[in-house]
Amino acid sequence: MNSLQERVKHLLATRGLTQAEATRRGGFKNLAFINDIVRGHKADVRGANLDKLAQALGTTEDFLLGRTAEADPRPVNQTSGSGADLVPNISFPAEQPPLPQLGGPRNVPVLGTAYGGDDGDFRFNGNTDDYVPRPRSLEGKDKVYSIYVRGQSMEPKYEEGESIYVDPVRPPQIGDYVIVELLAEEDGEPGAGFLKRLVKRTPTRIVVSQFNPAKEIEFERDRVKALHRVIPYSELLGV
Repeated sequence: MNSLQERVKHLLATRGLTQAEATRRGGFKNLAFINDIVRGHKADVRGANLDKLAQALGTTEDFLLGRTAEADPRPVNQTSGSGADLVPNISFPAEQPPLPQLGGPRNVPVLGTAYGGDDGDFRFNGNTDDYVPRPRSLEGKDKVYSIYVRGQSMEPKYEEGESIYVDPVRPPQIGDYVIVELLAEEDGEPGAGFLKRLVKRTPTRIVVSQFNPAKEIEFERDRVKALHRVIPYSELLGV
């Protein structure tokens, strides 16, 4: 195993972890962090992210960096004594109520994407990268899928790496956040995809907006392959 990609894939397999499980264990805000390593888009990890990656995969930083072939961390020696004579020098804040979590069976597919370059946020690559929970509000909606957000064009509403749920059946309304997928290129490459907000729809044009940089973008309708509605978080929670 000569690369970070190979070592992470090995650990995921031997630990019996999915990418999503490892991402949660590491507390990564960028939900595509481990996926980018597995797909070879991120070959070097340092600092706090390296520590979190080691914790998530139950290994050491030295193994991830290729400094040792031993993947399992050494056990920490326990000191004798009850510790009753120790004086605490830190205090912990009162627990805050946890944010609502999405539960349910993990059977909503995360469709694979690649960075879209200058002409798009992403491109679908035809793969299923992972599965995310199906909350009760999505029971019976078999066409729903998820993707990981690419780029910063919709921050702070949607941050890079965040997973979003998409409903390809319910028609989007003006003001909804949407996935716009263009038709395939002449060379057969998948068309560019965009996460934007729907501003206007006419018989010939679709107008969307983004935050960073703030601007509107127009698409000719005959170039648009799909226009799918992003499901709001409150709707996922059944609120």
